[in-house]
Amino acid sequence: MNDKLTGEWLALPKLALLPVGLEMLRKFITQFLPALFGITAGAAIFGNFTRQDFLLALLAVALCLLLYAIAWHRRFRFQLAPDAIRVRRGVFHRQELRVAWERVRNVDLRQAFYLRPFRLLTLVLETPGGESEEISIHAVPREVAESVRAEIAGARVGTRSAQATSAGSETGGEEEESVPFTEQALHAPGPHLLFLHGIVSGQFWFVFAAAGALYGYLHRQIAPYIEAAAHWLMSLGTEWVDPDSPGMLPLAVIVGILCIALVLLVISGVIGWLRFYGYRLLAAQGSLRSRYGLFETRERTLRHAKLQAVTVAQSLFARWAGLCHMHGHQASAAGEFEQNQGDGKFLVPALRPSQVPEVVEGLVPAFSEVLRLPDTVLLSVDERFRHFWWSRLSLLFLLIMGGLVALGATQAIWVAVVVSLASVLVPIGLRYLLKRRWQRWGWALERDCLHIRSGLFGWCREVFEIRRIQQVRVSQSPFQRRTGLANLECWLADQPRVIPFIPHDHAVALSNHLLYELESAPELLL
Repeated sequence: MNDKLTGEWLALPKLALLPVGLEMLRKFITQFLPALFGITAGAAIFGNFTRQDFLLALLAVALCLLLYAIAWHRRFRFQLAPDAIRVRRGVFHRQELRVAWERVRNVDLRQAFYLRPFRLLTLVLETPGGESEEISIHAVPREVAESVRAEIAGARVGTRSAQATSAGSETGGEEEESVPFTEQALHAPGPHLLFLHGIVSGQFWFVFAAAGALYGYLHRQIAPYIEAAAHWLMSLGTEWVDPDSPGMLPLAVIVGILCIALVLLVISGVIGWLRFYGYRLLAAQGSLRSRYGLFETRERTLRHAKLQAVTVAQSLFARWAGLCHMHGHQASAAGEFEQNQGDGKFLVPALRPSQVPEVVEGLVPAFSEVLRLPDTVLLSVDERFRHFWWSRLSLLFLLIMGGLVALGATQAIWVAVVVSLASVLVPIGLRYLLKRRWQRWGWALERDCLHIRSGLFGWCREVFEIRRIQQVRVSQSPFQRRTGLANLECWLADQPRVIPFIPHDHAVALSNHLLYELESAPELLL
């Protein structure tokens, strides 16, 4: 680390005011947007609330946020020490944090497009026992951020002078040459793969929900153009299609739905491409580092020392596209990072299934060997898993249908027909889905690693080392006690992993084996 910066209390540059203000605006909108919508809607309905009043209210809120951001920026200080970082922040409530380097689980470098010409970026430090982003330092020079990251990761651009002096004394006074910090590129998907990842990663449903929320506004703005285009198409097709025919309305509805779905898919693909623009995955010295982003460049690091588990997943649509993705799980506070919509995970997008072992080998070679295990080697869960859930879910559904009949909701003929068909088809569909779910379950203990496979139409394969387990629990429901079955729960630092419906004797034996391996391990890594 730069000795000139060590030990001094440093202030943020003036350019940091822009990202600080934007971050506070984002947090304000996230926390108070529903309340603002309710207040403005109520004032517009029940009071004389004009557009000018609304703009004045927004201006007042923006002015208050700006003043608060200026005060926060002026009072923010940070100090870099050889073994830790200290931060003083707060306006009305002063807070001082000290975080040791070894407790940082992830270093996230973010560079917005307006900071690139000045070589400034935001340094985010995440710890297992604190908030998701415990420390954020805005608009710091890239050299400082990379020096902090190297200090945390245990890597250096070159050996320190003290190390070189010590090595020279041991070798008869000759100093070792500095070893450069080398990185190996593991994965660099092209724009077309990133576009496909945006389509098959589930982004479509977020876009669909956003479009639904803005339906009224979009309908008023776009409806005239759609009607004009429809009349133009009808005028072209009047020679072979009768616009007054009974089948034209259903056909127009189907074509409209397909067009809307196509537009939303394209938007989802564009969002995925923009989010992971220029994605590169690099491996170096027991860690993985990803770089991506167009408007905001992000660099995330996943270290073997902080790794909890690796998950490789492929959804149904991703299987059609021949893609999958990988998650690297790290410990966090109360296991809540799983709810951060992927932000707390180390995500590797747009992978071909054949590339997974090579990428995983750059981090933990044993994981890549386990992931190569064929499905026939994995042990399946008991078949009574699907029988148990099918009988109970089908009974619950039939009770609901019986309640509708008892309340007289089936007096209409079409309702009676729907209820009758559902009473037959839904249990059959549940049986098929539970059979697929049961067939996807599998597990194996290999090379001191536990491998769990699950899924429905897609698949998900997760691997973690036994030494990462913090607690092992064998649980039984009343049905499982009668049938001699049990669930095995392996608790890691983030969340439990469950192997359901295995023989109770096997669960106890496996639990004892895992506990023995944990107690006999030379060290415990949390």
